[in-house]
Amino acid sequence: MERDSVETSGPGGSGASQTGYPAAGSAPAGQRFGARSSAPGFLQRVQQKVLQGALVLGTLFLLLWAASFIYGSFYYSFMPKAAHSAPVHYYYRSDCEPGTLQPCSYPIANVSLLQNGKHQMMSLGQKYRISLELEMPDSPTNHLLGMFMVRMTCYSKERGRVSSSTHRISPRPSASSTRFTMLRYRSDLLRTFATLLFLPGFLSGVSQQAQWLEVDLFTDYTDDPFSPSVEAMLEVLSSQVQIYSARLNIYAEFTGIRYLLFHYPVMSALVGVSSNLLFLSMLLFISYMRLVFGGTGTTSPKQSGRSTTNKSHTSGCGGRS
Repeated sequence: MERDSVETSGPGGSGASQTGYPAAGSAPAGQRFGARSSAPGFLQRVQQKVLQGALVLGTLFLLLWAASFIYGSFYYSFMPKAAHSAPVHYYYRSDCEPGTLQPCSYPIANVSLLQNGKHQMMSLGQKYRISLELEMPDSPTNHLLGMFMVRMTCYSKERGRVSSSTHRISPRPSASSTRFTMLRYRSDLLRTFATLLFLPGFLSGVSQQAQWLEVDLFTDYTDDPFSPSVEAMLEVLSSQVQIYSARLNIYAEFTGIRYLLFHYPVMSALVGVSSNLLFLSMLLFISYMRLVFGGTGTTSPKQSGRSTTNKSHTSGCGGRS
């Protein structure tokens, strides 16, 4: 029959032969379905990549925050305050004999060495430089006074004397010397020129004729860990001295790691945060590897032998049945 080679045309004008082969201009059904489903698959892959990137960035941010927090906590717990300053208010004794015109005692002041009345101002084991800053009038009385002595004595909580800058009570040489000071010498001609130069400031009250003296009382002071000092008594061993104001300054002398942390804060922070970040990243990586590959380990020889024995018993029972 010649009908085997006859083609049947459909409504659209395109047809296929009766043998089952598609026409030349028609596309396979699988390709058309793949073109339709490629767009949702691409969006799913993009969404998956975005979620993975967000997870990685979030993990890095948490690691960086944890590393910075650890370094900050270490810094503020390890580094003491670099400087302390407290005003000094001198007073005289009032139990003088009647008719006495001159003060009957030396100027004395008590200064607390506690912060807010509770915490120690000086850290244990840290060396400090303690100095007294005096503002004295440039008066003839102070110039005639010449050299005078300043003494500082530290006391513990039990009111026992810890150390004194004028008396040797410990083998530390920094607490065994007497501190003397005096006004700096200026000739009459130099004082006249200075008075004329700063006359507008003197008349308006902006400046005054005074000298600032800084007396180093302790250059290498370390507080006693068993009996820390809580109070200091400052004495100026001259009843004729004239003082405008005074301040007690305490400076920490850093060495070793504290010296690097204080003088190179940026470099120290970069090294500390980077080290903490590396350590935390290693811990996270090891934990992730144990979580992923922890359950896929090989069985021990004993366990493999037991499993083989159980299999043999099971097969034997099945054979008998």
